[in-house]
Formats: sequence, structure tokens, C-alpha cells
Amino acid sequence: MQPSRGSVLIVVLITVLLAGAVVWWVDEQQTASIKAGGNQSSRDLLVEPVTGVAPLSVAFSIRRDIGTVQTIEYGNGLSANVSDFICGFQYCVRRYIYDMPGSYTATYKDASGNSVRSFTITITAKP
Repeated sequence: MQPSRGSVLIVVLITVLLAGAVVWWVDEQQTASIKAGGNQSSRDLLVEPVTGVAPLSVAFSIRRDIGTVQTIEYGNGLSANVSDFICGFQYCVRRYIYDMPGSYTATYKDASGNSVRSFTITITAKP
């Protein structure tokens, strides 16, 4: 006996709704774990990790729908445009490697050069 069209459509609809709920839950858990792990973040702008041993690869992420941020300054005289970020479904990401130990203030800036949000990144030397 084959299932009716109606029952197949109901199963497909439930599957789609469950998949959406799982994606939402995973996103919420990742955001919560980033905040609990001591990384500096908000739902719109993320920086992780913010501490580590040189050389340290740090991910700078920005939500795709945030139009105010235009550049990221890494705190060492170098910067990148948001157009240089690699974009996925929800976030645009760019990795930067800090080679030298020190404390850096990375800043997201708008088109006028005004600070949108800053993060402190601390790099230590290898033991």
C-alpha cells in the first residue's frame, strides 16, 4: 500500500520544520558557547579566539545583513575591507594571523571611519 499524497506532504512539512528548528538551535548553542568561552562577541560581530600563542589565527566574522561595518583594523597598523571577507549563508569571515606576541585592539569601523566595536586580542610567546 502506498501512502497518500497528503500524508507525504505532511511528512515533508514536518521534516522541513524540524530541520529549521535544529539549525536555529545549533546557531544559538554556538553563540552561547562562544560567549561562555571567553571569546569576545555579539550576535552581529564575532572575534575568536581572543587569546593564544603566536602565531595565532583569529577569525573575524560579521553577519551578512549588517551594512554599517566596512573595515576591520587588526590593531597593528593593518586592516581589511569587508568586501575581502568570505561570505557564507549567515556570516562573512576573514582570518588573520597574529605572528608577534602582544596585546592588540582590533576594531570594526563604518564607512566614515567611526568605531563600531572593538575587541582586545592577547597573543603570548611560545613557552
